[in-house]
Amino acid sequence: MKINDHTPSSMSVECPRCDAYIVGEPQGYLVYYDPQDGLPERWTLLACSRKGHPLLVVQEEFASGIPFEEDRPHRVWPSEGRDLSNLIPRELRKFHQEARKCFRAKTYRAAVVMCGITLEGVCLLGGSKRQIFTRYSNI
Repeated sequence: MKINDHTPSSMSVECPRCDAYIVGEPQGYLVYYDPQDGLPERWTLLACSRKGHPLLVVQEEFASGIPFEEDRPHRVWPSEGRDLSNLIPRELRKFHQEARKCFRAKTYRAAVVMCGITLEGVCLLGGSKRQIFTRYSNI
């Protein structure tokens, strides 16, 4: 691939419908750049190699002459989910993220426990004195 050639090649991405990492085959792409909006972006429509499900990913060009392939494809659709606000304490964000990871891994009991720990942290922040799952020292 030439440095200025923006044509995407096959990409390894997670297909949430297949619940697996797949090789996505490019079906089309658009390169967008406006200096007021940030770095150049390449938006690529992929087809899941297993069942043809559509996936939309975006990659940024970090510096002039560095190919888009240097940036890991970020799946925009279907959404990967969103991070919690930084206004939420770091420990609670960590517990919530772990609950989501457990759920995606289909370890449902662990996900329930992590949800309980997260909810307990919320209660403690709200003034509750009762602890069921954990002992918090910094919340």
